[in-house]
Amino acid sequence: MTVPQSTVLQSTVLLSDDRITGIPAIECGEPLVDLFTRDMLTSGQQFARETVADRLALAGAAADLTLVGAHGPLDLGTPIDATPEQSSGACFFAAANISREARTNRSLLADVLTAAGLVNYPTQWWHWSFGDRYWAFVEDRPNALYGPAYSLA
Repeated sequence: MTVPQSTVLQSTVLLSDDRITGIPAIECGEPLVDLFTRDMLTSGQQFARETVADRLALAGAAADLTLVGAHGPLDLGTPIDATPEQSSGACFFAAANISREARTNRSLLADVLTAAGLVNYPTQWWHWSFGDRYWAFVEDRPNALYGPAYSLA
């Protein structure tokens, strides 16, 4: 059964929703770590909270997240950061207008990342998180674990 994209959008809780923005972020003080020095496949300086980096290492992924094979990025239906307008809605995780290969690859990405405790923001197949307000909402937690990283200085 194919679900119309408008139905998916209507049932998706957006990051700007008061149910998300109203969740308190009680900063736990966990340090940021450089993903490059943790042998993750990145270039330059890219940082994540230590627990998030550990969970990403369990999944073999990086943020924003995609899958890469021996010959480069795998087909996930759209480029990272494709807008709904550019992709005719194919950027939504559950989009029906993607190939069978892209659907299989998205399922693999979801299996690995959810097993590591991350949650997906359904308007962007590549957007996964742990410990932020959206994660707290999806996991029915009373608060987020992390506040803005710039407040740690």
